[in-house]
Amino acid sequence: MFERKCPSCGKVIKYKNKYNCRNAEEENRKCKSCMLKGRSQKDLYGDRYDEIIAKRSDALKEVEHTWHDKIANSRRENGTYKISEETRQLLRDNSYFSGKKGPDHPRIKKMLSEKCISFEEYLDSLSDYKKYKREVRYYTDQNDITILKNYDKRGKAGVVGAYHLVHIVEISEGFINGIAPEIIGEISNLQFIPWEKNMEKRKNPGGIKYEAYDDTL
Repeated sequence: MFERKCPSCGKVIKYKNKYNCRNAEEENRKCKSCMLKGRSQKDLYGDRYDEIIAKRSDALKEVEHTWHDKIANSRRENGTYKISEETRQLLRDNSYFSGKKGPDHPRIKKMLSEKCISFEEYLDSLSDYKKYKREVRYYTDQNDITILKNYDKRGKAGVVGAYHLVHIVEISEGFINGIAPEIIGEISNLQFIPWEKNMEKRKNPGGIKYEAYDDTL
């Protein structure tokens, strides 16, 4: 195994072939993350962008059940569905969706341990956009979204009839235009829309503004 450091971020890049490593070193190549930073999918895919996005959308529309639903049904059939309450609690506490935040969130906790840094150091390392996004999420989470129309239809992409929670003025647009995070996170800037509509934002990598969605049309 051959290694070198990214000239931009210092990340260690590993190669199986010494010649590839040497050539990359001579050409002063950046790691994949740095090469893709600031580039939208439209930039990456070029003329094939619309075709690829259409294929993704069509594939998602064919999905009617999530993989865990299938596993759950299988476990019910073969009698292995029941688990102890102790195991259930362990899964709740360590799930990415456990509700824990900050340094106690499983993903953040794992990252802090791997990099041997404090939560404060992690926050300092974030880009201005990620810091802005965290603030918007904070204000968004303070809202009672159960009062929003179509809340009862909330679900995952690919599930027929599922809706996603979105910001009418997108986070990226708010950041670009210098709008205060608390305004973007207000309940008046939130709505539930069909997941297919939410996928359309991929075609607008510069940030988009949703009009208030009317499902009666």
